[in-house]
Amino acid sequence: MEKIEIYHQCGHNFKWNIESYEKDKVGSGLIISPVNMSKVNVDNLPAHIKANSFFDPQFYEPRSSNNKLNVYEFFPNKVANGYNSAEYEEFSNKSAELCVKYQVNQNYKYITIPTLYYEEIPNNYLKCLRELYIIPFIEQIKKIGSRKPVLLSVIVKDIQLNDKEYRDELLNFLTGFQEINGIYLIPYHRESSKRIKDIDYIYNLMVFIDILRQNGLIVHLGYTDIEGYLYSLADINSLSIGAYENVRRFGADRFRDKVLGKHPNPPTPRIYSSKLFQWIDYRYLGSLKSEYKNFEDLFDKNSYRVLMFKPEFNWHFTKPELYKHYFISYSNQICSLPSNLEDRYNLIIKNLEIAKKYYNEIDKCNILLDDDSNGSHINYWITAINRFYKYKRQAV
Repeated sequence: MEKIEIYHQCGHNFKWNIESYEKDKVGSGLIISPVNMSKVNVDNLPAHIKANSFFDPQFYEPRSSNNKLNVYEFFPNKVANGYNSAEYEEFSNKSAELCVKYQVNQNYKYITIPTLYYEEIPNNYLKCLRELYIIPFIEQIKKIGSRKPVLLSVIVKDIQLNDKEYRDELLNFLTGFQEINGIYLIPYHRESSKRIKDIDYIYNLMVFIDILRQNGLIVHLGYTDIEGYLYSLADINSLSIGAYENVRRFGADRFRDKVLGKHPNPPTPRIYSSKLFQWIDYRYLGSLKSEYKNFEDLFDKNSYRVLMFKPEFNWHFTKPELYKHYFISYSNQICSLPSNLEDRYNLIIKNLEIAKKYYNEIDKCNILLDDDSNGSHINYWITAINRFYKYKRQAV
């Protein structure tokens, strides 16, 4: 198994990702997000950052009139002067040419081919991707003569993963392009809880990744939260880390036109615990510190933990310390994983069992963690990875 790289999934307050990468030496590079970063900011990124990062063209909502996306000449709505899927074919080559040239001129590590998002997957979905996006990009890459490795962006939904016919069709499609070196894989799951507890989905995503890897493709997994710890068993090449939840789980709303007057309630500040494999509601910290004897074990010690645990710290979801602490803590977990499948599996199982022990001790202290802070996900995770490990052993 190869060493897992970590890429910062940039979003709002992307400067925290850059600071974490530059100052704290977390991650191998960035996944650039034009919907959050002005073109001036993107263009002015230091050359050494670009060379270790890749650019996500974000064609997910091609008819979006989002100002930051439409600054780019290659964005579908911009290049077509108003996106219409039925008429886009005449603009697809121009869009591909401009987008490929932009990524090459900016000297990103990869050339990334974009993809679309659909609420309901149409019957001609793969045909549309092939003819309007993949083939035009491949042709332009050949025309320019770039030797950079090529990533194909793909959104894989729970309905596709959990249906064998859908899954096999998509796998056959993705492994059919010799010009593509890897997949920028974006998993999509409808689960409403913060932790994914769908055993079939977790297992099938790992099998999906494993088949891509067996076919010689690089797999960079984007828009992923701490479930990436499990997905590491599928010999993933890289995982993403992000600050706010909307870059740790994919949603199309970020790329759509803004709805005036729509202001969602601000999220409750949470702190990541590598021992519990969970983001803990900060309002439990006082009780945990007072009642639980192993409180000091729960949160990794780094400079950001020191700042957060000062009495004067103002807990708010916009405080960078929450996320910079997570970047360091979670990346250390990933970097400590063994390169051997059996050893990696055994370590993950061991750490999940230790998490169960911590949760049981906390419960005995009469601290009733809320549904988004408790350990209700752990048994689901263990079941899923046991199933995947059995699958891998049988394949040998």
